This record gives sequence, structure tokens and C-alpha cells, in this order.
Amino acid sequence: MLVGKGDVPTALALRHGEALPDPFDRRCEIGTLALESLAHRLRVHIASVRQNWSVVPEDVSKRRSEFHLLDVREQDEWDAGHIEDAQHIPLGELGARLAEVPRERVVVAVCRSGSRSDRAAKGLRLSGFEAENLDGGVTAWSRAGLPLVAKGGGPGRVI
Repeated sequence: MLVGKGDVPTALALRHGEALPDPFDRRCEIGTLALESLAHRLRVHIASVRQNWSVVPEDVSKRRSEFHLLDVREQDEWDAGHIEDAQHIPLGELGARLAEVPRERVVVAVCRSGSRSDRAAKGLRLSGFEAENLDGGVTAWSRAGLPLVAKGGGPGRVI
């Protein structure tokens, strides 16, 4: 796709009008830039063409200071086990509690498997946040050998 005379030509695979992730670069930064450029020229709101890119637990763990973790699971799931220092706002309450979510860091939405957090990340993006989805959720986090803590402070588990 070539958008304008000054833009870099970029091949962008599409399915149902949405960009497919580049298997060599999970974040598809060039594809995202091309989409944003096209959206600007077509006067389409950028959040409507952006996609969520999942981040893997090991990357989040290593770069923890760069992210704000937002757990969108229900209270009983949170109490059983959550990532230490994550913020807890159940998905059903997120819209009403957006002011509690900090904007200065990338928000990584977390749930049990990645489905609810994917919806949360999409909603956060539409609300102007930079947001990602934790691929595989706390299940993948735990399988990677990364710790969860329970409500009482002991070792946590995924329910």
C-alpha cells in the first residue's frame, strides 16, 4: 500500500478489512503506521482501525516497569490469585471507573485466558489509552512459572 508521495511503501495483509499480524514482528509497527496514515487521509478515527496486539507474559514480566497491569476478572478470581501490584477493576465496572486507570504507562489488560482482557484493551484504546492484551492471561502467566499472589498474600492459583 502506498499512501501519499512521501510515505514508505508497505505491504499490508488484510482480512475482513483488518491488518493481519506480521509473524516476525508481533506489534506490526510499520503496519500500524500505514493504517494510521491511511486513517488520517480518509478522516477515519484512528482507534477504529487500530488493533490490539497481545503481549506475552515473559515480556511483561521482564519489562514490568513499562506497564500498568489491569486485571479485569471477577472478585473471586482476583482473590484466588493475581499478578502482584496489578490493579483490579472487573470488566463490567471498567467503563464507569476509567478515571482510576493511569494514562502515563501502557496498560496491559489481564484476565484468565485473554478474552475479556482483549475486550477491555479495545475499549481502553477507544477511550484514548495505549493498551495491550496479555496473551493467554493469568493462565499463561502461571504456566510460564511466574508468580501469582492470593488475597491473603500467599501463593495464588488460577480459577
